[in-house]
Amino acid sequence: MPSPSETTTPTKAADEATDAGFPIALADRCVKCGLCLPHCPTYRLSGLEGESPRGRIALMQGLAGGRLKAEGALLDHLENCVGCRACEAVCPASVPYGELLDAARGLMPDRSPRMLGTLARHPRTAGWAIKGLAGLRRAGLFSSIGRDDQGGWLTRSLRRMPLPRPAAPLRASFTSKQATRGRVSLFAGCASRALDRATEITIARLLARLGYVVDVPHDQTCCGALDQHAGRAESAQKLARQNCRAFGANDTAVLSTATGCTATLLDYGRLAAQNGAAFQARVRDITDFLLEAWDPDAQPASALHASVAVHLPCTARHVTGSAAATETLLARIPGLDLHRLDPGYGCCGAAGHHFLSRGSQADALLEPLLRQIDELKPDFVVTTNIGCALHLGGGLAGAGDPPPVLHAAELVARALGVTD
Repeated sequence: MPSPSETTTPTKAADEATDAGFPIALADRCVKCGLCLPHCPTYRLSGLEGESPRGRIALMQGLAGGRLKAEGALLDHLENCVGCRACEAVCPASVPYGELLDAARGLMPDRSPRMLGTLARHPRTAGWAIKGLAGLRRAGLFSSIGRDDQGGWLTRSLRRMPLPRPAAPLRASFTSKQATRGRVSLFAGCASRALDRATEITIARLLARLGYVVDVPHDQTCCGALDQHAGRAESAQKLARQNCRAFGANDTAVLSTATGCTATLLDYGRLAAQNGAAFQARVRDITDFLLEAWDPDAQPASALHASVAVHLPCTARHVTGSAAATETLLARIPGLDLHRLDPGYGCCGAAGHHFLSRGSQADALLEPLLRQIDELKPDFVVTTNIGCALHLGGGLAGAGDPPPVLHAAELVARALGVTD
């Protein structure tokens, strides 16, 4: 076996070679060195080779080459992957594991909850579903507390999904008397619009306070992450093209408030060809943008005397690169006592719909974080991804008087006197 230093990068022509629609040349970059193993959440949790990046790549190669069938343990190992992409950050051969995983899932039967994808593309319908959930909870038919996933993702959702805060509709535009610094566009995200619209409105008002006109394009849709990571490439590409049209052909920054969405938007060059590449160049994660847009000397923040447990999502640490910006942004707020949560196994287990569809594994990955939060007893838990926020909120629901789970930008808004 060649050492990583002896591995050469394949030519572009080789990289584009496929086997059964799978980019086999990219998979062949993996020399099975094992440097990724200690960084993989599912391998650390189970100790199984099939739950590691190199083990999964070997399964992908066998599946694409027709030597293995898409059934049994192979499906479980590939579906168990949380897609954190921590392996990419340490891979000496620069294996694009996330791209390989998406392609491999396209060769498998789709066992993901299709209704979740439907709700994702129709936030208004999802909003009605959440109101129905609230009614069931009030009637006492489902407990909000529960750690098992018996009955599938729907029963688990009824038990564990945190209820959203009441919020007004998300307007098409936000502005203020201070709006002199130009325009930005807000990518609301389907899950955020349905489940955390109050945060979206707060962020839009914060941007207006900082001097921007904030446009929220009406025709925007799901970023496509659920389809992309389930192997539904055509559906993901269609959603990407629709978002490119919705946001128009200009140079206005597109600000995403969830790092999971940001990660997919930053892949639009691959998903939506030329228009996608132009769109991708405009995408900014909200914490990165706020770090530049907010001058504490020009707009000083009021002190917030509170203890904050900071959760940095996998996508922020390994894909968008916005983890440092989140911590720097929060450190500008006087009075905050910040505690970065150790990632435990490396991932909280949210992983798109993973925390609903593969609940036992998701709960095991979440447990170290819940223990830390219990020991810290913070006033707030902060994260920057909607899926992580929902998973953390569901896990904290049985803690008696759990701390609220907020987006980092919400604390900036509170310090500047902006409310939803």
